[in-house]
Amino acid sequence: MLVPWNLRPALLLVLVAGGLGSVGPTAYACTLDPGFLPAQPPEPSLDTPKHSLNRPTVELVSIDRGTDAQTACAAWGTLTLRIDGYDPEHQWGLRVKLVEGAFPESELPAEPVTPLSGPDGFFVRLRWLDLPNGRRYTSPVKARIAIELLANTGQVSKPGYVNINHPGGGLP
Repeated sequence: MLVPWNLRPALLLVLVAGGLGSVGPTAYACTLDPGFLPAQPPEPSLDTPKHSLNRPTVELVSIDRGTDAQTACAAWGTLTLRIDGYDPEHQWGLRVKLVEGAFPESELPAEPVTPLSGPDGFFVRLRWLDLPNGRRYTSPVKARIAIELLANTGQVSKPGYVNINHPGGGLP
């Protein structure tokens, strides 16, 4: 079938949303906005004065679990943490660590990250595939997460902690 070039994006969308006419589950494209940015440490400098580096305050803003709705990103879980005490003028990033409990650890950033800025301050959004392969229940999440601030001077703050508890459960 010959398709005019200006109709090809629409045809691609129909094919993807329609599962390419194949047997099995429908394929949905999912584009997630980044929940943080990769952090780049500054060049070392002997002239950088040390600043006091306070322990960050970490607040659980929301935890949203995956659903079985047939929409693009419904199967993804999202955890949003507000980071109070982050100062982009003196800090280049932060480290996120699982210190105890169970959380989809592979979804925690392995490298330092830069939090995003929003109307309520700085935040990090973590995502994980909550309902893989058509599963009908979400696993419990019980974890303690630590956030450390990373200063331009090479200093690392004492960690701020947040406890995450969600029972999980079956879908209706």
